[in-house]
Amino acid sequence: MANPSFWYFAGGSYTDEVTEIQFGGPLSELSWVPIRDRRSGWTLAGSMRSVVNTGRLRVTISLGPFNDSGSMQYLAHQLESMSAHLERGEPVSFAADRNKAFAAGLSLGVNPGDTSLIHTDNLFEEYGGSIALAANDILCIESPNPEHKREYCRVDDPLALTANSLTLADAIRYEYNELPVMVRHRDFFPVLYMPEQELGKSIVTWDHRLTFSLDVTLETSPDDLAALGWDPYDLDAATKIGAPPAGLIDSGAGKGYSLQESIRRSRSMGHHGPGLASSARPESQIQGIGLGSHPRKI
Repeated sequence: MANPSFWYFAGGSYTDEVTEIQFGGPLSELSWVPIRDRRSGWTLAGSMRSVVNTGRLRVTISLGPFNDSGSMQYLAHQLESMSAHLERGEPVSFAADRNKAFAAGLSLGVNPGDTSLIHTDNLFEEYGGSIALAANDILCIESPNPEHKREYCRVDDPLALTANSLTLADAIRYEYNELPVMVRHRDFFPVLYMPEQELGKSIVTWDHRLTFSLDVTLETSPDDLAALGWDPYDLDAATKIGAPPAGLIDSGAGKGYSLQESIRRSRSMGHHGPGLASSARPESQIQGIGLGSHPRKI
């Protein structure tokens, strides 16, 4: 198992370079709590009726106490620098295992009982050269808001991610109506924001600067993730984070579209979760969509 990592783009432009903060050891805690904005009421007959508006996960990441030496040397000030990025409302990515930074759109969606998934390329393959899935890895499959169904399935046959397909040991449980349905490794959170109630708190604390501790609570954005994989019917439609624009492909600059810029570009084109909310597309529409029909691969 590889070490945990944060990734963020400090510049936020289309020629930005990703900053990775790799921990020197395993986490002390990684946990999450589901949040739902639900309105419920009771009928005169005594039945409860609910309307669900939105959902997300509140993720807690803790490390320490650790010394500013050895494999953890210089970690504290890197995390404190990233805090300014979070405080300004900008997104970061996090993986408990940096080699599991996998998230993709599910081409053609999924149906209850499915055990085979066809997915786009890994949207975050620029985060590392050793990203791969293994047998018994747990995946999270989720749809965008307002539906935001979410389930966890175990990998059975892990093909290379470039094969754009994998087999599950657990069959799909839910029927997903909102598109695009996304898949990610359970412990990889591609888009995390600092909620307002966390402002004014230091993500790194210390004891006389002898030992340091990381304790940060962030929240996911299913809609932003859906924007990145906006068309599940087109393997070339998704935006690869950190991939260079056309003018930089041969420049050797090692730079590419930032996470926040990719989200903004997708939204400016009208690509986001609720805007795609629909049942499965009519067959006539599906036949009209093919590889490369939306030239957005960068």
